[in-house]
Amino acid sequence: MMWSYHDEDYCELSLDTVFSEKSETEVGVEMPKKLDIDDVNYASNWINESKIKDIQKQQPHLNSLHSTTLHQNQEFCSHLWGITMSNVKLTQVRYNFEVQQNEKWFWR
Repeated sequence: MMWSYHDEDYCELSLDTVFSEKSETEVGVEMPKKLDIDDVNYASNWINESKIKDIQKQQPHLNSLHSTTLHQNQEFCSHLWGITMSNVKLTQVRYNFEVQQNEKWFWR
C-alpha cells in the first residue's frame, strides 16, 4: 500500500489489500488485521510528521501548505508518492480525510 499520485484533483491510497496480518511499523505502531473504514482517528495516527517536516525543509516553498488543501498542491502530493501509510502521520497535517464506500482513502 503506497501513496500514489492519482490525478490533479487528489492523492489516493488504495486499501484493496487491507492488512492481512498484524505488523510492526517502523515507528513501532501495531496495525490491525483489518482497518475499520469509519475509524479515521486511528488511521490519522499513522502519519510521520517528521517526514512531512523533512519535505518542507527541503522544499521551503511548500511551507504555505497549512493554508491550502492537498489537491491544490500537486507538488506536495507528488512528494508523498511512495511513502507508505505507516510512515506518515495525518494528525499534524490540516487536511480533510475522507473515506469512500469502496474502501479507498482520499486526501482532499
